[in-house]
Amino acid sequence: MKKEKEVIGATPIQPFDVAELIECRVDKYSTVVLKQNHYSVPEGHVGKYIRAKVGAEHIRLFIDGEYVATHSRNWGLHQWEMDIYHYLRTFEEKKGAMIQSQCLKQAPTHIKNIYHQYYIGKEKEFIALLHYIKENNNLQDVLKAIHQLKKVRSDYVSLDRIQFICELTEEEPMVDAQDDITKQAESNLHAYQKLFYMTEKGVM
Repeated sequence: MKKEKEVIGATPIQPFDVAELIECRVDKYSTVVLKQNHYSVPEGHVGKYIRAKVGAEHIRLFIDGEYVATHSRNWGLHQWEMDIYHYLRTFEEKKGAMIQSQCLKQAPTHIKNIYHQYYIGKEKEFIALLHYIKENNNLQDVLKAIHQLKKVRSDYVSLDRIQFICELTEEEPMVDAQDDITKQAESNLHAYQKLFYMTEKGVM
């Protein structure tokens, strides 16, 4: 028994994965059908066979062995799980299609709020903003930038200004004291006001 325990103890325990690995084909909607439900796939793979790891809570998609997307598992029937970031090139060509799309309806609440509050009628700029968020994985930084812009003026929210604040924030040194943080925030706010005033007057 002692020897057996030593052998068992020396053997690494591998986690048991109950997920099912399924090969599926990307349809013309850039989705795969799993258990009678559609799950979106990043654009550019229509007709291609990919692999899906189907678990109790999540669907993970792999293309040529590379992990590309995760969806929450939908236990209904004939449902669509859509990721708005999977269709940005399509929306660039057909901007009007985004407004009534399932992608926008299923987008994270913050993304929908940004669109409805600042970008109705400016879909081209909104899509460019989504590209920026996707490429930099910086939704929280964008939300903070929008919050700061609203303090200056509610109609100051634009892609250029959001990028300016996000890039400025990246360059700022870290500070420890709360007073220093407050002073830095106030200084930044004055800098933004000056920059936008000069921009509007055509100085820059």
